[in-house]
Amino acid sequence: MNPRPDLHDAVLESFTFYWETGTLLIKFGIGVDDTDVVIVECGGVERISCPRLLPWGPSDFVNSSKQEPRQNGYLLTIEMQSGDLIEIFCGTVIRKGQ
Repeated sequence: MNPRPDLHDAVLESFTFYWETGTLLIKFGIGVDDTDVVIVECGGVERISCPRLLPWGPSDFVNSSKQEPRQNGYLLTIEMQSGDLIEIFCGTVIRKGQ
């Protein structure tokens, strides 16, 4: 995955977290009518912060995203157009799809 994955205006569709393996799958709809799909797979997940407080109002669209290296892997931050910040501390990040 690029250091600044381009997910602007993608629709966050779902999170699936597999506790036993520490794997998180995040599904995004992209493209015309959000019919194309991107899956971001985070492996070795240590911590997830996923507030849904909607400080800017309801929205399921991504405003921005970034991936920052840290000592044991990465911090993936997804800013929603609702104003919420999703933070995932993990060992690996792989983007699948478009």
